[in-house]
Amino acid sequence: MAVVLDNRAPATIRALYGWMQQHLAEPKMPVRWYVLDAIPRTSRGKVNRDDVKQRCGDLEPLDLAAALAGEGTGR
Repeated sequence: MAVVLDNRAPATIRALYGWMQQHLAEPKMPVRWYVLDAIPRTSRGKVNRDDVKQRCGDLEPLDLAAALAGEGTGR
């Protein structure tokens, strides 16, 4: 799973995807991408993984194929 901060612009998604392709092994590439306004943090400033998982569970994943093809920028 990949979490993208409130930016669905196809150029941004393509840039992130390209960076991941260069730096991650194929089995580690995220299959589902979600767009959040902010990444939830704990009181110590660490990523609150449980809250991220819950928020993403309430959302539809980003249509990665459409974003990579440059289709649509709306929410």
